[in-house]
Parts: sequence; structure tokens; C-alpha cells
Amino acid sequence: MVDVKELADVERAVDQVGHMIVAPFHSHRRQPPHFSDIDYRLHNPFFSWQLVVCLRNPAAPQLQPFLVDKSWDDFGIDARDTREGGECAYQGDNVRPLELIVEGTEAELNQVVAALGVA
Repeated sequence: MVDVKELADVERAVDQVGHMIVAPFHSHRRQPPHFSDIDYRLHNPFFSWQLVVCLRNPAAPQLQPFLVDKSWDDFGIDARDTREGGECAYQGDNVRPLELIVEGTEAELNQVVAALGVA
């Protein structure tokens, strides 16, 4: 669980430089860019979406955003969890994939394309 004071400090620092936190992201090193059971259990309900970055092929990462509808009562894992559930896509109807749209100047878009290794 995130320390509330630490999160407030981070939000304040981000705000001071004129930016905004819009969603968390995490990476999958071996699994495809799906939203897994464990991803759902660990998702912070404060955010309505999350980005999964798949690094199975680091030269061409895959990005997939998901809309997540979740309550605080369903947050976190505990000692009974067996670190299982990362391989299986979450099956609930409260998580759905979103289309990723990147906007910016031509130079910024070229940087994103180069970083992702796409044509």
C-alpha cells in the first residue's frame, strides 16, 4: 500500500513543475500486455485507468491502456496470495482495454515512434 504522505509529496512535486499524474503504469517482462488477476488486485482505485508496458521484446515494447472500475474494498494482496495470477488475463467486466492515442508535435511523435521501435 502507498504511504499517503509520500503520495502527497510526489503529487505536490509533480504539480510544482506543471505536470499531472494521470495513471499508474507497470511492465510485464514475460507476459503479454494484458491486465492480469494480480494487476487487478494491485490496481489503485484512485485511478480510473492503468497502462501496461510489455517488454517481452525490449526492442519493440507494446503498450496497452485499460479502463478499470474498482472499489477500495477490493484493493491489495495479502499473505494468503501465492503470487499467482500474473499469467492469466483478468476476466471481470469492470476492466476493458482502451485505444492508445499519442498527440504532440511531429518531433515529439517521432521520438515516441523511435522509442517504441514502430514504423
